[in-house]
Amino acid sequence: MSDKNFTIILNQTTVRIEAEEEGRARYMVRMVKNGESGATRIGYLTGANQTWLAEPYSGTKQSFTATSAKEACTILAKMANSIQA
Repeated sequence: MSDKNFTIILNQTTVRIEAEEEGRARYMVRMVKNGESGATRIGYLTGANQTWLAEPYSGTKQSFTATSAKEACTILAKMANSIQA
């Protein structure tokens, strides 16, 4: 597996999502908003192929399933954005 990078539009802002592999099928997910210099850790991503689990840093112990890494990362970004707002 390799690191994953996605660009999404979130509330009319371009956001880059970086998922850095930390172990077998486990990734640390960071979010960088357009115009900001630093990345914010937003959660973990675990999985492969069509089964992914998103675990947010938002203080909730709830996790979310997704069918793609991009979908899981988007869930994490939306949750982090709603907390930061």
